[in-house]
Amino acid sequence: MYKLFRKILSAISLCLVCSLSMSAFAAVPAAAEDGNVQAHTNIPTYTVNENISLRVGGVDIPVQNNAGGIPFARFAMSGQADVEVTLKNGITSARIRPIALGIPYEVSGDTLRFTLDEPLKFKIDFNTYDDDGSNDTYLSSLPILRRRTHRTSGTTM
Repeated sequence: MYKLFRKILSAISLCLVCSLSMSAFAAVPAAAEDGNVQAHTNIPTYTVNENISLRVGGVDIPVQNNAGGIPFARFAMSGQADVEVTLKNGITSARIRPIALGIPYEVSGDTLRFTLDEPLKFKIDFNTYDDDGSNDTYLSSLPILRRRTHRTSGTTM
């Protein structure tokens, strides 16, 4: 019963993270932009996850816990980006879902490494045998939105 409840909560959280990522509030990148990756601003009502660190394309991306305590991160990217996810309490197993994406990865010590070819929404299961899902992390990447200049006035839109 508990496992079923946890799976349902995870599915609901993924839907929530995806909808937040697509909202106007979540689409505002942080002021710093490095290359082809932009970190999104933190949602003030959520806590920072101290156990998981994320680096995409050389940019540190904040990992937060949603109201249910499930870790997630949001960022914008264009082109290809190398991803490093470090779990402070170590990685014994990992799986990137949906499995159908077929993203190849490698685990070395406490760090998972893989490459994203395009923006995606996905989940990483860490140490899946712990059954509590406390290390499952939801990642949402969106395309970088470029500002356009209005043709006639020269103003930025």
